[in-house]
Amino acid sequence: RTVVAQAGAIPALVLLLGDGRNVSKSQVRAAAALCDLARASENKQAIVSAGGVQPLVTMLSSSSIEAQTRASGALWHLSSSTSAQGLITNADGIVLLVRLLTSERVAAANHAACALYHLASNNANKDAIVKAAGIVPLVGLLGRTQSLEAQDAAAALLADLARQSGVKSQIVLSGGIKYLVNLLQNGSAAAQKHAACALWGLASEPAYQNAVANAGTVPHLVKVLITNEKAQ
Repeated sequence: RTVVAQAGAIPALVLLLGDGRNVSKSQVRAAAALCDLARASENKQAIVSAGGVQPLVTMLSSSSIEAQTRASGALWHLSSSTSAQGLITNADGIVLLVRLLTSERVAAANHAACALYHLASNNANKDAIVKAAGIVPLVGLLGRTQSLEAQDAAAALLADLARQSGVKSQIVLSGGIKYLVNLLQNGSAAAQKHAACALWGLASEPAYQNAVANAGTVPHLVKVLITNEKAQ
């Protein structure tokens, strides 16, 4: 990646993206290459400076699932950079990423969840995710993804957003409790921690305490507290 970037490939690849519309195979390949390059922290700013964010966001609304997958992957890695976050949100990226959470291509949905997780480091973006109706598809993704990274991201987002009363009801009514309990049993250490926090947030609402308890949450919480230092 370093050699490719040092050879000046990033501006050329961004140029190949065009405006992100009327996607061609060359644009998809360019997005795939940028996705890989964006994994390296030193390349993120170069992609941003070359104007790569806007066309990648535009590609999220492409009719090509492959283009959506490659572009969302690139934006996932770029979204950890504060310089990219504002550009993504200003280009209506949050709405488009939320739409991708229900993509038939689970990889695209995984990328979208991970990107939204990074963007949610900003409080205004948390509100934007809720406003874009992101809660129900985040819960739905927990029920169908096998990606540990996506599980961690979705659970972390739900844990953070579950503090809002309006969000609690959406999580419960969309079946979120069973998915969160499943993460307590089978998730990574990070996912277990986030699931425990989300369930705690739900249980802080008296109306949902029985539902949380009846899902068999307590024994799993005790086990996590004993075995998972991150959740303590």
